[in-house]
Amino acid sequence: MERRAVLLHTVAAALGAAGCQAATQEASQMVVVSPDQDGATVALRVGGQLQLRLPAQLGTGYSWAPDPSPGLLRLDGQRVESPEGLRPGGTETQVFDFTATGAGSETLLLAYRRPWEPAAPARRFRLRVEITP
Repeated sequence: MERRAVLLHTVAAALGAAGCQAATQEASQMVVVSPDQDGATVALRVGGQLQLRLPAQLGTGYSWAPDPSPGLLRLDGQRVESPEGLRPGGTETQVFDFTATGAGSETLLLAYRRPWEPAAPARRFRLRVEITP
């Protein structure tokens, strides 16, 4: 009988630890989005992070920018990743990091344009984000 109680206690402790680990993983959820997901829908929890990675030829003056700024997704930062041996006019990756701040649906729009040109963007990227509590 005592052996069974020890076994049940051990199993309960292991399940409790696994539950805590799952909750931590959900809280630190990261969704990485690539260019081939243009027009797609992704799911995210409040507090979860979304990383958007888009190719850009920054040497030509073109760059990606949110158009307009999203409401339920906070832009935490952006950076450029350049491959080694990049040649002038070569393709780099613009990386945008967002955090979901509230539940609901958000359409994330980005425009690829030269900031000084008033013309329509050369390209657009659209992503639907469904955010749950």
